[in-house]
Amino acid sequence: MTITNLQILLITFFVASIIGYICVVIKEKINLKSNTIIIDKKSVTQDQIDEAEVKVFMLDGEEIKAGDEVKVTLSSNKRVEGIIIGAKMSKSEIVIVTHSDEIEKFKVDTIKRIKIISKYGRFFKIF
Repeated sequence: MTITNLQILLITFFVASIIGYICVVIKEKINLKSNTIIIDKKSVTQDQIDEAEVKVFMLDGEEIKAGDEVKVTLSSNKRVEGIIIGAKMSKSEIVIVTHSDEIEKFKVDTIKRIKIISKYGRFFKIF
């Protein structure tokens, strides 16, 4: 294999990866426009998503939406990182799926601090 052939092969792979990335971004943009949030966790069922009464809520003066990645510090100084599924207003708790695919529910009273790591769809605010 000559250097020219290798360059052509590498350029082809590069172009294919760019096209794949653009397709994924367009798909996420379409989902965001139709108010569809993709939570790619096997442990989350549709029933658990439907259980969460509120998908957008305010906590500690910050607007939090389903799909946002957060770090929660509890009053017992336990820290949990995960993705917001929603909030149950009747029980005054938020529902989070952790990175280890566990569903956690926290009472708002037990939350000491909540920090938003990344907002869902933040990339698309530019466009």
